[in-house]
Order: sequence, then C-alpha cells, then structure tokens
Amino acid sequence: MLRIHEVMIQEITKILPDKFGIVMDGWSDGASNHMVAFFASIPHGTGYESILLGVNVLNDITNQNAENHVESLRIVLQKYGKDLSVVNFITADNTSLNPAIARLLRVPFVGCASHKLNLAVKKFLKQHEPI
Repeated sequence: MLRIHEVMIQEITKILPDKFGIVMDGWSDGASNHMVAFFASIPHGTGYESILLGVNVLNDITNQNAENHVESLRIVLQKYGKDLSVVNFITADNTSLNPAIARLLRVPFVGCASHKLNLAVKKFLKQHEPI
C-alpha cells in the first residue's frame, strides 16, 4: 500500500501545472477530529478536472481557524514538491472560514454554486413549510 501511495504521488506530481485551484471539503467525525480533503482543480478540455491531493486531520484539533487550514494545505502540497504560491483560487462551501482561508492566501474565493442553490431553495420553500 505504501508503494502504491508513493507511485500515485509521483504520477500526480507529473500532471500538476505550475498554478491550479484548490477545492476543499471539510467535515468532523462527531468527536474531536476535523478533517479536510484537498483537491487540485486543473484545466481539462473545456472544463476542469479535480484530483484528490490528500485528506488531513487538522494539526491543531482544538482550533479550526483559517491559519490551521492553510497549514494543513501547505503540508499536503509539500508532498508534491509544491508550496502555497501555486494556489490560483479556493473553492469550497460558503462558511465564513473558507473566504478567510482565501484572504490569507491572497487568492479569489469561488463559493459553491450547489450550496448557494440549496440555500435559495430552502428560502423559497420556507413559505410552504406547513405543507
């Protein structure tokens, strides 16, 4: 398994461009661990392709702030011989944490269109809640 992991890192490193976007998705296990998945978003054909770079438990599990997330991203990128300067944009759900991460990295934040649609539909359906 470790050898497969090494080969995957080598292969992904070969296809990563000099600059790319990061798609993030975080969740908690219901206890004290907060995990974050980091995907590289790279141009492919007429759209973008997402490649899983890593899933990390935050270094400081008592602190889920933007700095802790950026440090976790730095550790993941380091596996591929990259640093934070390769990040072109961040996209994630629209919690206040994610725009703060983008501000720290000085890159644009692209909110999640699916999340925005979900919020809009919930607002629209609120009037029909009794039904």
